[in-house]
Amino acid sequence: MQPAGVQPDRLDMAVEWRHGYCGLTEEGHSDCLADARGAWSLSGEQARSPESAAAVCADRCAECRRCRFVSLSRQARECSWFAECALDTLLTKEPGFLSARVDRRATGQGWPRLAAAAFDPSEGALPLRL
Repeated sequence: MQPAGVQPDRLDMAVEWRHGYCGLTEEGHSDCLADARGAWSLSGEQARSPESAAAVCADRCAECRRCRFVSLSRQARECSWFAECALDTLLTKEPGFLSARVDRRATGQGWPRLAAAAFDPSEGALPLRL
């Protein structure tokens, strides 16, 4: 069954949120054409809900050529991007982060909803609580 309001071309993605973050980043200028990682801050409004934070983070990633993974913390109001990430060995020293691979074809409003729909507790993935 297709989630309401989601375009069919957005359904061919598989998103799994996992506890932890891909690596350390520094907020500020990052070069999406050359750097391997970077970070963006989220406003209070953008971080108000898991769905809005995930949508903003995914949309920013879609605009960043080398972004393939994101690590998101609503508490820290941070969205970090990465060209590479080992989702099976995420760092967990800083609590409150979730990480996922971003399917660049599936960004936008449908992305966080599909991410939650893809939750499978047997795989150890964590859904966003919508």
